[in-house]
Amino acid sequence: MKLYKELNIDLNKKNIISVVGGGGKTTSIKVLSKELKDEGKRVLVATSTGIAIPKRDDYDNLFIGLLPNDFDPMKGSITYYAERTDDIKLKTQNISLIDEIIERKVFDVILIEADGSKGLPIKAPATHEPVISKYTTMTIGVVGLDSIGTIIDDKNVHRSELFRKLVGEEVKVIDSAAIFKLVQDENGLFKNSKGKRVLLLNKADNEFKIQQGRNIRESLKKSGTKILIADIRTNTYF
Repeated sequence: MKLYKELNIDLNKKNIISVVGGGGKTTSIKVLSKELKDEGKRVLVATSTGIAIPKRDDYDNLFIGLLPNDFDPMKGSITYYAERTDDIKLKTQNISLIDEIIERKVFDVILIEADGSKGLPIKAPATHEPVISKYTTMTIGVVGLDSIGTIIDDKNVHRSELFRKLVGEEVKVIDSAAIFKLVQDENGLFKNSKGKRVLLLNKADNEFKIQQGRNIRESLKKSGTKILIADIRTNTYF
């Protein structure tokens, strides 16, 4: 199975894909970038917030600061770009830098990590989040199914206070109904989204989580959002 096929990505078109939420954004981007490289595509991976510094075998080119004006990526290559870096992450604060690269039209696919979750499986966005490029053709919202059954606190949820406001102060433990509210609320998972919406319910690694994912998919079947239940690390899709 291929993630890009499950997402119905048209390889004959330019794709600008922004990935938001928590519970597997970076892993999903890494899987997608390698699949698309294998298809001969010129792939750019960027961030409008921060993304973990990739391992050397995850990319062919890496640029910090500016992408050279004369840069011409090879077919079947992965290029990472960021405004700056520290010891842990590549970071970009100015989305216009990414938009300028998009406007050059030298890449076939641009994958943007457009949100931060501090490694937690689920989150609610703050006022300044997520940071979505105006050219985005698909927004993928990621939720880790391992969040189900956990208490809504800072150990399990990024921006837990905002999350409680979205799903209801009376809700203490995350369930499929809470995720439904997070997805549907205009200030929830798909806040600021552009293009086609895809909900990726990740970490479906046992029967309980798979069934919870199916419950969520059933409740959202009239929403117009494509819903994919998966365990990205094991390349398993339901």
